[in-house]
Amino acid sequence: MLELQNLSVHYDKVEAVRGVSLHVGQGQTVCLIGANGAGKSSILRSICGLQKPSGGQIHYQGLRIDGKTPQHIVKLGIVQVPEGRRLFKLMTVRENLGLGAYLQPRAQIQQDMEAVFERFPILREKQHQAAGKLSGGQQQMVAIGRALMARPKLLLLDEPSLGLSPKLMDEIAELIGQLKASGLAILLIEQNAHMALALADYGYVLAVGQCVLQDTGSELKQNPEVARAYLGGA
Repeated sequence: MLELQNLSVHYDKVEAVRGVSLHVGQGQTVCLIGANGAGKSSILRSICGLQKPSGGQIHYQGLRIDGKTPQHIVKLGIVQVPEGRRLFKLMTVRENLGLGAYLQPRAQIQQDMEAVFERFPILREKQHQAAGKLSGGQQQMVAIGRALMARPKLLLLDEPSLGLSPKLMDEIAELIGQLKASGLAILLIEQNAHMALALADYGYVLAVGQCVLQDTGSELKQNPEVARAYLGGA
């Protein structure tokens, strides 16, 4: 569904990503793990059209998309849930959700809104409250709900557990599992490697802008190098 071929990303003379190749299959959950500055978010920015790659190619369902505009990429079905949620905090929950549907026909927006409220009942209760007054976990639900309003085929999740309590992390992990079970393809960036590898069919480990390891999620969890670096192993 998604293929990166030797992707490189520069910010002026600083190389953030060097020769990264990865694949996400239909209905597959793939994770990227690595320390801060490893290049994970730069890869997502390139996929979304927010950062032009300095080398390599990005293909989505057989179509080359590097160089396409963000709105064109969203229209194709690639939607990102950004790190830090990036809600409009003075706007209501309902207004934030509606922003995700700006490319969708008006006739189906209410139907999709109801589907989000069924998935997140607490948001129905708080739909007229300012998004900034919600808890961190509830704001993450709004951010994911906003992405679902765009009817994605491939969902890009950037650090969805960031800043959440362990209980809320478990809830977000359960939600990602539900989205995976629905057949949605997911590319997950997550510093909580335990959670990411438990959810992922396949994973890539990034270090200093390069892919240094790749394998199934279960095999990476058993890898002693991954355990030592990311899972708190001895």
